[in-house]
Amino acid sequence: MPRDKNRLVWGNCALMKSLLGVHPTIISLLFGVSFLMLGVAGQPCRAQDEVDYVDPTIGNVGQLLEPTRPTVSLPNCMIRVYPVRRDGLDDQIHSFPLTIISHRLGELFWLMPDDGGAEHEWSTPRVYDQERSTPYYCSARLEDSLTQIEFSPTEHCGYFSFTFPSSRPRTTVANRQGGDLALEGVNAFTYNWDVAHDLKGLIECMGGQKAATSTLDDLFRVDLGRSKYEYFGMFPDSTGLVGQFVMGNEPSLAISYVYYHLGAPWKTQKRVRQLLEYWFTDTHLGIPGDEDGGGLSAFVVFSMMGVYPVVPGVPAYELGSPVFDRVNIRLHNGKLLRIICQNNSAANKYISSIRFNGQQQNRVWFRQSDIMDGLTVELGMSDAPNLNLGVAPASFPPSSMTLDPATLQDRTVSTAMSRVPR
Repeated sequence: MPRDKNRLVWGNCALMKSLLGVHPTIISLLFGVSFLMLGVAGQPCRAQDEVDYVDPTIGNVGQLLEPTRPTVSLPNCMIRVYPVRRDGLDDQIHSFPLTIISHRLGELFWLMPDDGGAEHEWSTPRVYDQERSTPYYCSARLEDSLTQIEFSPTEHCGYFSFTFPSSRPRTTVANRQGGDLALEGVNAFTYNWDVAHDLKGLIECMGGQKAATSTLDDLFRVDLGRSKYEYFGMFPDSTGLVGQFVMGNEPSLAISYVYYHLGAPWKTQKRVRQLLEYWFTDTHLGIPGDEDGGGLSAFVVFSMMGVYPVVPGVPAYELGSPVFDRVNIRLHNGKLLRIICQNNSAANKYISSIRFNGQQQNRVWFRQSDIMDGLTVELGMSDAPNLNLGVAPASFPPSSMTLDPATLQDRTVSTAMSRVPR
């Protein structure tokens, strides 16, 4: 830093010598610029992270680009929080979304802070100022009430903080779309099960295994309530229908495996075979929907092998109903994953027995670490379900908020065990 400062002083002194005889005003101006540059150069610099170079407002003022508002989110997470504005130059905030219907349909529920004044209608946009925006945190201040707004994403939700300078704080939550609140089309039926990271908690919220099993059965049976012509006009991506279940779109792919978390694995085995045989044929119509990310093909490959990674980020695989009699996968470390099906056929779609490396099992899933050590899965197949296999909660695949993905153990259990006196 001192060398840069000296170089700057020297350069300007040389420049001043060359300007002798120039008007005093110009000389004074140049001296002022020199001292200004010295002040900037002499300031210590904070170390910058890569994320500090990301502009969260990029695209806002482009004439051909969709505004980004700005948006803040965590890497590889679905949670996005942002202020709803017309575009990047709009000086009013209309709301903050709580529930995003889809990338096409916008927000459903939204909230907005208010100081409780009678002059403010709940649907009136509010002028804002002092906005600060980063990829992981945003803040702004409402111009009239001076209410401070802060918001940031977390792993599982958006976090909002409102600071009210007045003594009349109020937060409005409203249905932005208008009309009656109701379950509509495929979205509610499908996203009802899109909680793969905490299926245990979801099942408890639904009233337990019996109630949740009935709800999942209904997904494949409930009528659309309208003609398919009307339905596809509203949800064009919802192809490959089985009741309200949509085989042709990615959010539905793991739903048929949820029965393993309900103690009814034979229902998964029956349903997966049905979906494979009906919707994935060896014709030009053999992919039933939106294959824009390889998801449908991956569903077919995994399901025909007889395994599926249901919970993202958790290194575990749940058994299904294999189509192949034998599968061999050689790993980079030389180990093998072998899946061997005995008495397998179109009719024999139910797993009657399970062995891992020769050991009888009641567990209907295995770990990634099991594969890395070399794993042989032997499945006995039958034309009738084994109603005793995989029904005990101890045999259920892991999926809960307290799960440690590294060990596949419940954190609360491991913490309690660690406190037991030795």
